Amino acid sequence: IFSLFTHSPRASSLSSSLRTSEDTKNVKEWRKLDLPINTDSLSIKPLDDVDVYIKAITQIRAQAKQLNLVPLYHYTSPVVAPLILQSGLRMSTQGQGDGGVYVSTQGPASYDLGDDEYEVNIIKDCFGVERIEEYKGKGWLDVIIIYGCSPSAFDQTPGGRDNAKMVSKTTFETFSLSGSDDNYFLRPDRILGAFQVFPAQSPRMTKASFKALKVEIEADRQSVEDLKENELQLQFN
Repeated sequence: IFSLFTHSPRASSLSSSLRTSEDTKNVKEWRKLDLPINTDSLSIKPLDDVDVYIKAITQIRAQAKQLNLVPLYHYTSPVVAPLILQSGLRMSTQGQGDGGVYVSTQGPASYDLGDDEYEVNIIKDCFGVERIEEYKGKGWLDVIIIYGCSPSAFDQTPGGRDNAKMVSKTTFETFSLSGSDDNYFLRPDRILGAFQVFPAQSPRMTKASFKALKVEIEADRQSVEDLKENELQLQFN
């Protein structure tokens, strides 16, 4: 667990979520772009072709397996995503379970990628039906950060949402040291990939795409089973 954390000097400039009108305006501008966002370390690729995405996520899963990690998904905005790639996932100081870093066991395929309800499915599963109006159409979930997770580091997020996992604030404060501004981060070199969806346009699909998406959904289900098995092992050890 110790190797999961890092502190970044960029802490004071980062935000794990967007709430101001100016932020929302910036996100809307990003959503109009046809080009991927680029950072020095990793490119956020446009998820505009399902076959290309499937090829990439298959390679990411193979990489995670080789490292004994489970790929989990953090949904964020195009404005915040490049900062995450540079500094890592930042711990929020409040939220479900009193704060932490939140991820989902479900990738885009499991949320019906390409369907009109794709964004709503993410919101319902990760935050609850009551927050649909708060999140819908804002662009706060347009980028998918795929994080290679050690199964023992993540806990179930309170609130009855089975697919929502978290590294809790307590875990951060127990196993990591914060900087002078009290910010904690998960190490950025465990980020295995990043993709941006464009809700206004459906990604390209072929006949093979539909079958591949079903395979990807099954892979997400297997990740859930792997996490459950690990939780049982921890309980009896």
